[in-house]
Amino acid sequence: MALVDHDYCFTYINVGANGSASDGACSLHNWLRKKSSNYMTTSCVDHDDHNDHHLINGTWRSEITSLDSIIQQGSNNSATHAREKRTQFTNYFVNEGKVPWQNHMIH
Repeated sequence: MALVDHDYCFTYINVGANGSASDGACSLHNWLRKKSSNYMTTSCVDHDDHNDHHLINGTWRSEITSLDSIIQQGSNNSATHAREKRTQFTNYFVNEGKVPWQNHMIH
C-alpha cells in the first residue's frame, strides 16, 4: 500500500518487508520528482476537472505502449490484511473523509 501527496511523491509505503526493491524504486521516484523538472510533469498524470466533473487523461496514456504485452503473473490474490485495510480506507473515504465534489466525479 502507498499514499502520495499533492505532488505525487510517496508519503507512506508498506511493501511488506524492509529493504525490498520496491523501497528503492519509491525513494528514487521521490528524489526525481523533487530534483528533475522533466521527470514527470503535471500533464503526465490523470487529474480531475472539478468544474466540469470529469477526468482529464494524462499524457502517459498516449506515450506508453509497452504495457500491452504484460500478462498476469501468478494468482494476483491480495493478502487478507491488505483487503481489510482497503475496506477501512473505502469506508472512511465514502463517509467522514468524503470531499464535497467526489460524487460528481463518479460516472
